[in-house]
Amino acid sequence: DAEHIDQQIADLKQESQAAKQHLHALEQLRSELIEQGDARLKLLMESHPELDRQIIRQWIRQAQKEANLQQTPKASRALYKYLRDTLTLN
Repeated sequence: DAEHIDQQIADLKQESQAAKQHLHALEQLRSELIEQGDARLKLLMESHPELDRQIIRQWIRQAQKEANLQQTPKASRALYKYLRDTLTLN
């Protein structure tokens, strides 16, 4: 029965690693959106037309502004949360 438990632990670790990779991919996407702006947004919308282009664009612009003014990155966090809640990356 220990073998079965070991397999379940291994499965949980694999799921945890996949979840971490997904979150890192979302962080990378958010960074690219903020750095590249509309060019990266266009690519995202081509692969995920269900996303709200207008709200993403607003958060990108606000995040860029906050970064330039060295303010708290509220828009960046909001953008990440939206991507996390709505997007599944392959």
